[in-house]
Formats: sequence, C-alpha cells, structure tokens
Amino acid sequence: FVPGGGVLYKLTNTLSVRTSLNRAVTLSGLDRQGGENREDSVNYEAGVKYANSALDHQAELTFFQNRYKNLTGTCSDSTGCAPQDLDRQINGGAARIVGVEARAAQGVSAGKVWIPLEASATLLRPSFASNFTSTSPEWGLGDIRSGDPLPYVPQIQYSFSIGAEYGRIRQDIAFLYQGKMFDQSARVGREEVPGYGVIDWSSRLKLFPGANLFAKVDNILGRNYIASYRPFGLRPGKPRAFLAGISYVF
Repeated sequence: FVPGGGVLYKLTNTLSVRTSLNRAVTLSGLDRQGGENREDSVNYEAGVKYANSALDHQAELTFFQNRYKNLTGTCSDSTGCAPQDLDRQINGGAARIVGVEARAAQGVSAGKVWIPLEASATLLRPSFASNFTSTSPEWGLGDIRSGDPLPYVPQIQYSFSIGAEYGRIRQDIAFLYQGKMFDQSARVGREEVPGYGVIDWSSRLKLFPGANLFAKVDNILGRNYIASYRPFGLRPGKPRAFLAGISYVF
C-alpha cells in the first residue's frame, strides 16, 4: 500500500500554499537468507507560490524532506563490485535528505523582443541516519556513522537562464552549477568531487504551426570537470556537444 496526498490552498488569485505527504517503496530481490528487505521512504513537502494571471511573473519556495527507513543498493559492475558479489542486495539502513528549493521567473518586453529570465537554487543535506558497516563500494567499505553524507548527491545546485524571442526565433543561454559531493559515505578513502559550472545554448525556429527547427550546444566553453570517481577511477563530465534537428507536435 503506497498512499500519497496533497493539499493546495489559494490565498489570493496570485498566491497559494501547498503541502504533501507521499510514501514510496522499492521492491528488491531476495537476499542470501531468502528474505526481502524493501526500501521504504516517506516524502514531506511544503511550499508557497506566486504567479500572476499572465504567468510572466512567478516565484516559488519549497521545503522538502525524504526519510528512508531502509536505503538499499544492488552490487553491479558500474558500482565496482567484485564478480562474486554481483546482483546482491545491500541494506544501508536509515537515511534522510533535507532541502529547500527556490525558483523565480520574470518576462520582460523590449520592443518586439520578449526576454524570459529564470533562476533556481536547491540546497540539500543528504546523510545516513543510522550506524552500520558497509560492504558495498557504492557507500564505501567500512564503518558508516549517522551524519555521513550520501554519495553523489550535491549539497547545492543552481541555474540561471536568459532568452530572447523575436517573431519565430527564440534563443536561450543557461548557466548551470552543481556543488561539491562525495564519492562514498565511509570516511576512510572518501574523496570530494569538486563543484563545476557549465553554460548551454539553445535556439528554436518555428517553421509552421507544430513544427520547429532546433539546435543546441551543451558546455559551449568546453569546460573540463570531474563527474565521478567510480567505478574505476576518474570519469570526465560531458564535453562540448552539438545537436540539431526538427520536431513536430501533432
């Protein structure tokens, strides 16, 4: 039984508050003793949002918390597990992620040019909430204590984008930043993955109703950064990449 529910209350025509509570489970396979220990979590959210009738002024603030009763993992090649441990379920005990997310958007007219602006930021505090001894390379080998970080969950993320739309043409430039994170939870051998920022560009040309010609360049500055240390050494982030195509919605 996986229940969930939410309530939204409109204070005014432009301002609303909401809250929600949702449960989630992940059914895992049998462990070596033939028992099943599923991943069980509860998510709490509360927020406030402002949006005018034209939706060209928006602001939103959300507080959230995920509480895991039993965080599970599965040994695989991608996590660096030994061959004899492949496909084995691992139980990590209690964990929690507490965070706050803010978003604001504004549209500005400059003559015949429409300029959309958007900014967002997310602060996260991910950690284990119990003590246990880990046998999984995903969390690190050794003792893990309550308060140790969850691997590969950044502590901060933020973005800013600005666009320009004139007639049938729209251009957007976005700056994305991801803060530092850790490659494992166990303190012995833990490595910090540095934060990084990239700039992306995209463009769209409306050919006729429903059809668009689009192009985008990810990481236009060709920034070199570390994406992970797992499973077997440093892995680079996405290099400069170009994509173009035609889309049609019907």
